[in-house]
Amino acid sequence: MRRVSLSELPINAEGRRKVGSDAGIAGVVVWDDEGRDRLLAFGPGCRFKSEGEALGASQDVKMIWTRPLGRTQHALQLLQDFPGLTPYAAAKESGVHVSAVYRAKARANRPLCKCCGQRLPA
Repeated sequence: MRRVSLSELPINAEGRRKVGSDAGIAGVVVWDDEGRDRLLAFGPGCRFKSEGEALGASQDVKMIWTRPLGRTQHALQLLQDFPGLTPYAAAKESGVHVSAVYRAKARANRPLCKCCGQRLPA
């Protein structure tokens, strides 16, 4: 399995545009099905929510593309993937200040507006 850029996925330009612009898709797994490439998307708007779930559902994985994360989002992802990791360690690993990680965690825990879906003020 190798990680690839969006342009290396075996899909046409229209498909690349759709995948790249859909915020509900965090990545795509490409696997071999008897000589044919099959694609499986994962992310918040998909059946498979994480890369691990998508990889578990696929056989003979050839390549994977994931949406690049910002530094603060990378730190939050580390905290989610490694429950024993401290916010300080995640911030140091990602190259952001620890206060950015705490602020992002606080934002993520705020409730959503039922009408528009935006985060409500603290």
